[in-house]
Amino acid sequence: MVAVIPVPLISLRLTQVNQRLQKSDKIVKLAYNSLGTKTIGRGRTMTDNNLLFDVLTPLNCTIHVSVAYWEIITQIKHPIMKGQEKLVQETLSQPDEIRRSRSDPDVYLFYKLQREKRWLCAIIRKLNGDGFLITTYPTDAIKEGEILWQK
Repeated sequence: MVAVIPVPLISLRLTQVNQRLQKSDKIVKLAYNSLGTKTIGRGRTMTDNNLLFDVLTPLNCTIHVSVAYWEIITQIKHPIMKGQEKLVQETLSQPDEIRRSRSDPDVYLFYKLQREKRWLCAIIRKLNGDGFLITTYPTDAIKEGEILWQK
C-alpha cells in the first residue's frame, strides 16, 4: 500500500527545510563576514583588533574567532557560553574527540568532556587549511558522524 501525502503538507515541509537552510546560511555568512583583514581563506581577511582568538587544532588548521562573531554566539545563539572563551579554545586545541558532520564534509564537531556525560561541543567550518567557529554549546550527547580523531 502506498501512502498518499497531500501536496500542501509536502509544500509546508519543504518550506520549513528551506527556512532552516537559509537561517544556517545566514549564520555562516555572519561568521565569515565578521572576520574583517587577516587572510583566512577564500581571499577573506581579519584585522588583529577584530580577532578574539586563533587556535591551532589537531587537524592542523587554525580556527579564527572574531569579537563580533563571539558576541553573536554568546548573546543570540548560546548565552550560556558567555565568558567561556578559554574553555572553547581548550576544546579546539585539546579535544577528546573530533567528528566530521554527516551533512557537510567541511564541518567538524570537537568534543571535550566537562564532567560525566556532559561535553562541550565546538563546531567549526574548515576553509583552505583555516577555518572559523560556527557555534559552541554544552551537550549531553555526542552526535553521529565519522570519527576523525580521538584522544
